Amino acid sequence: MTLRLAAPAILVASLLLLPFLNKPFTIDDPLFLREARHALVDPLHPADFEQVWNAGDRQKLSQYLLGGTLPAYVLAPVVALGGRAWMLHLYQLLLLSGFLDRRQANTVGLLIASNPVTLAMAATCMPDVMAMMFAMAGLDRLLLFREERRWGAGLASALLLAAAVLCRASTAPLLLVAALLLMPITWKRAAECLWPLAVAAAVVAVFVSLNRGPAANATVGASFQAMTSVRNVPRNLVAFLCYQALTGPLLVYALLGRGRKFAGVVAALVALGVAGSMVPGSANLVLYAVPAALGICFVLACVGLGGAGFSLPGRAKLGLFFPPDSESVLPLWVWLGSGMVALPYVHMAAKYLLPCVPAAALLIVLHAARVRQPRYPLTVALLVALGWISGALIVVGDTTLAASQREAVDRLIAPRIQRGMRVWAGGQWAFLAYAEDAGARALANTPPLPDPGDTIVVSRLDYYGKLDRLPLRRELLYTHTDRRCGVFVLNRRLSAGFFSIRFGYLPFAIGCGELNAYDVYRVLP
Repeated sequence: MTLRLAAPAILVASLLLLPFLNKPFTIDDPLFLREARHALVDPLHPADFEQVWNAGDRQKLSQYLLGGTLPAYVLAPVVALGGRAWMLHLYQLLLLSGFLDRRQANTVGLLIASNPVTLAMAATCMPDVMAMMFAMAGLDRLLLFREERRWGAGLASALLLAAAVLCRASTAPLLLVAALLLMPITWKRAAECLWPLAVAAAVVAVFVSLNRGPAANATVGASFQAMTSVRNVPRNLVAFLCYQALTGPLLVYALLGRGRKFAGVVAALVALGVAGSMVPGSANLVLYAVPAALGICFVLACVGLGGAGFSLPGRAKLGLFFPPDSESVLPLWVWLGSGMVALPYVHMAAKYLLPCVPAAALLIVLHAARVRQPRYPLTVALLVALGWISGALIVVGDTTLAASQREAVDRLIAPRIQRGMRVWAGGQWAFLAYAEDAGARALANTPPLPDPGDTIVVSRLDYYGKLDRLPLRRELLYTHTDRRCGVFVLNRRLSAGFFSIRFGYLPFAIGCGELNAYDVYRVLP
């Protein structure tokens, strides 16, 4: 995409993201920022540092990091300059601009830029947008290699696709998409056509095996075994389809274009899901009846597009992904399901859908190219507006949560540190990062543990440790509860769970409730 074509998409994203440049760090931001800081000290092993996270165990990051450490090197220059929030968020916006500045149709760029997942992840310091920037650039070079067979383009595509996987493992299925795009007519040409993918796989394998550090079990295989399970697949599949329905454009596009009958079917399925969630005595129905109904609606929307998903005219106008000799958009359907690579993971989150967003946008444009719709410009405008508004609400809710955790540190931890007291912080995400920056120690399930007279501050929302099992006598001094009215992105009562299906299936919720609660304990002799 030239700068002229990219400008509307970049403007749409910038209008939301620029006011939040100084947004507090959130969720997994601290992990990747600390990894970048460590890369400045130990460039060969950026993940070889101890971090209390997840279930409260004291581990090296390399022992539970499911992916490469390339983000540490990409973020290192900004961290070296001070790593202030506005610097890193501006850097992320520049990466998003690189993500959008590809040879795509103008409409595709707008749909990507206004997608709620795109906007929400661009407002963080996590490497999802970074990974997609490398992936889109790699696919762009891949198509150039397919058309012209230039070895330089093939090598560039291999390195860029490898970089995407080394940023986020959730982009790994794009190697399969690339294989489908390069698939030769006869297997005799397989080596000639597919060698860039072999190079990409080799680069990934070498990189992840060399720089994770000397800690025990600091391998991708060990991390995969620790952080995944087949038992997670059914729950995460329902969550994946539900997130596709609520944060992707395909279901809304189908509702706007397929008339009252389809809207009636969707309404009936959702009503059935709501009724199922009210069945007493069934925890699974309560939690997953509505998400399952929404997932079925998404599948039906895809089935409606499937009839127009093959042998479409005018693909050359899209530039990327569809050269004139392409006869199938099968790669797009594979691409749309790329987020399912996270199904065995400990939880599903909407952020794993980011690699799928360009595929959904392209499917909409391709469908509209065949099925002429007089209201297509209005449909696109509504999709962009709804996506942007949803993204804005998610960013507002995320900012509120991150600000609450930073304020809790300023109120409950920093003053005690300044008075010479020793404070231990139980939790993770922004709370633990800001607490450690203030001088607190991370509370883990293993020694060192607090001594008599020390203070423990626990962030209930994000603490999964074993405080009750620790050999400590403690007294609850008080609980600081942060209740608010507004937008929530993680709230079990309101079923808001943008960052994890463990909290709920909605990308955001509006209402009044408990944002977080912080317990303050004193350790007794």
